[in-house]
Amino acid sequence: MNKNIKYLFIFQFISISITILIFIVSPYFNIWYSLFISEVYTNSIGILYIIFNSILSHIKIEINFLNSILKLLFLILSFLFGTIITEFFISNILFFNFSSEYKYLFYISIIVIIFLISSLILIYINLRNKIIENEKLKSEKINSELIALRSKLNPHFLFNTLNILLEIGQNNYELLEKIVINLSNIYRKILYSSSKEYVFLEDELELIKDYLEIEKIRLGKRLEYNFSISEDIKKIKIPPLILEPIVENSIIHGISKKKDGGKISINCIKENGKIKIIIEDNGIGKDIKLGFGLSSIKNRLELMNLGEIKIENNKPFGIKTIITLRIEDNI
Repeated sequence: MNKNIKYLFIFQFISISITILIFIVSPYFNIWYSLFISEVYTNSIGILYIIFNSILSHIKIEINFLNSILKLLFLILSFLFGTIITEFFISNILFFNFSSEYKYLFYISIIVIIFLISSLILIYINLRNKIIENEKLKSEKINSELIALRSKLNPHFLFNTLNILLEIGQNNYELLEKIVINLSNIYRKILYSSSKEYVFLEDELELIKDYLEIEKIRLGKRLEYNFSISEDIKKIKIPPLILEPIVENSIIHGISKKKDGGKISINCIKENGKIKIIIEDNGIGKDIKLGFGLSSIKNRLELMNLGEIKIENNKPFGIKTIITLRIEDNI
C-alpha cells in the first residue's frame, strides 16, 4: 500500500510537469483545462498500472525475466488505456476529437498487447503445472526408492545380529538372554522408525548404544565407545538408520578383527550451518569400499538431497566416516 501511495505522488508530479509543458508549447493555454487533462492522463495510467501489477503479483510469476516483460507490457497497456480514457474526457468536455485513424491504432495496439499478456500468462501457468506434476512424480519415485532401500537395510541388520546370537549362544546362555532383550529393544525402535522419513538424532544414537551394548557383550573389554553431541542438535531430524550401518561396519571389519580390539568415537557438531557426524574407529583399517550398508546411506542422502558421506583412513589406524547434513529450517 505504501508503495502505491508513493506511485500516486509521482503521478501528481508528472501531471504538474505535463501542465507546465502544455503551457510552454500551447498558445491557447488554459491552466484549468491543462491541469484537468494532465490529472486524468497521469492518474488513469498510474491507477491502471497499480491494478495490473496487483493482478500480476497474485499470479506469482517466479521467472524474473518473464515477470519484467509482463510488467513492461502492462505499463504500455496502461499508457494506451490512459490515452483512450483521456481522449474520452477531452472529446466530451472540451469538444476536441482525435483522428479516427489514431483511435483505431490505439484499439488495435491494446488488443495485441492483451493477447500477448494473456498468451504469456497462460503459457507460464501451463509450464508451472507441468513442473509441479513432474516434481510430484519425482518425489513419489524418490519415496519409493527410499522405502526400498530401508526395506533392504532392515533384513541386512537382522542377519548380522542373528550371527551374533549364534556365536554367543553356543557358549553362554545367560548372555544370550541379555542380548535377546537388547535386540527386542533395537527392533522395536527399528520398526517404529522404518515408517518414518526422519527421526531425532538422539533417538538414532540411542539405537546405536543398544547395538554397541550387544557387541560389548560379545567383545568384552576389546570394545570401547564414546559419544559426544551438542545439546542444541539433539532434536535435529535425520533419516533413520544412516548411522548404525557405519558403526556396524567399523566393528565387523575393523575392531573385531583386531587382537586388542579398539574404540569407536561418535562426534556430532554444528558447523557453518550444517551438522557434521564423525564416526571414527582405530580398528585394523582396510581398503575403503562401499558395501551395501554404506552404499544405502550414500544413495539415500543423494535421493533426499540432504548431504553427503565421506570415508577416509583414520590416523594412525582405522576408518573415519564423516556425514555432513544441511539443516536449513530443521532445528
